[in-house]
Amino acid sequence: MANVTLTVHGRSYVIGCQAGEEPRLHALAAEIDERIQQIVAGLGAQSDAQLLLTAALMLADERQDAIEALEEAHADRDAARADSQAEAAEVLDAASQRIAAIAERLEAP
Repeated sequence: MANVTLTVHGRSYVIGCQAGEEPRLHALAAEIDERIQQIVAGLGAQSDAQLLLTAALMLADERQDAIEALEEAHADRDAARADSQAEAAEVLDAASQRIAAIAERLEAP
């Protein structure tokens, strides 16, 4: 296990991580720090705990929006797939009826 030092809102935090995860954690911490800077610019100075909570809530809200959008996209895809399957069934049924009609004509004297 490795340790990485992350700086958010001017404070350093030592976090344990798997070896090789350090660059990703630095990028994530930079994103959190950017959010905190936006919060401070919009709301003014707050305690570190309030800033981190507000940033966490913003990120969780965006994550939830992304999950809901993905679920909606999956539902749309599934509906389109069902429509396609229904259309294919109709085409096959029509073809089957035409084949049956041809077979009847061939069997008729």
